[in-house]
Amino acid sequence: MKYIIVKYYEMDLEHPILFDETINHIVVYRALDMSILVSAGFVHYDDTLADDFKMYCTGQSKALKTESHSGDIDIIKRTLNRW
Repeated sequence: MKYIIVKYYEMDLEHPILFDETINHIVVYRALDMSILVSAGFVHYDDTLADDFKMYCTGQSKALKTESHSGDIDIIKRTLNRW
């Protein structure tokens, strides 16, 4: 799964957008108005042990000229926990 993290001009929070690996990072980013790109990459997860679900972010977006950051997974988890 791919992701980008954006910050909207009127808000101070960073928001993750998760999408399929067949979609280019730049296509998703261009669809978002009024946002600042924070980071982009790939979300990987290992759910072989249901009690110990692990997620991590890696990689980069060559099209957007940015990469994943160490705190990205925390932003994504925080958002997923709200659902």
